[in-house]
Amino acid sequence: SLSLPISLNYSSNGVKVDLLSSRAGTGWILNAGGVITRTVMGDDDIETSVQRPAIPASLTTPTNTLRNFLQTVYQNDIQRDEFSFNFPGYSGRFIIRNNEVIITPHLPNVKVQFDDQRTDWNFLITTPDGIKYYFGGSAATETSETQNGGSNCTPGPDLEFENAWHLTKILHPWGDKIELKYNSVYFHYITGVSQTVVRPYPTVQSPFVCSGSETINMPNG
Repeated sequence: SLSLPISLNYSSNGVKVDLLSSRAGTGWILNAGGVITRTVMGDDDIETSVQRPAIPASLTTPTNTLRNFLQTVYQNDIQRDEFSFNFPGYSGRFIIRNNEVIITPHLPNVKVQFDDQRTDWNFLITTPDGIKYYFGGSAATETSETQNGGSNCTPGPDLEFENAWHLTKILHPWGDKIELKYNSVYFHYITGVSQTVVRPYPTVQSPFVCSGSETINMPNG
């Protein structure tokens, strides 16, 4: 009662800088099974909670209030990670809320479950026909680690997080199933160098008086 199509496609968008080759070759995409991928926005939402900075109640000192608010935004993770899933017949996006509730916009009949403590699967997607798709687990989760450094670069901490959960099993309500097995592969690569420098907000200067208006503290720049 189940089928799993396999195809090989080529992207003709050209070879770009820092483009990584897939296991099928540069520009080739192997469509077999399915996967859930994640784009991390700020901090890892699975490990930390998204926080909303408090909006100032008073605007009596616009410059200082804005500065404090921007510092609060910078120190908090205010954007949720974006998850995308793709498997035969279905594709879409979702996010994870603080209490691990899954939101699936425009897919009311697709149920998504998440459990990062399990070893056999981490995501379970049930489609309207009752077929269950299992993703991840200890043998089918992809992890990336980024390390900044070099003789002319400011070294940074290692950033490691899970970024892909591969399809491991399809289970039909009648009992038919398809299982997928994966072999572990490790590789490293060097990408282009970029550096970001964060400087403190300039100290508030002497008041600037404009004729016919109130006195406002104006920063440099």
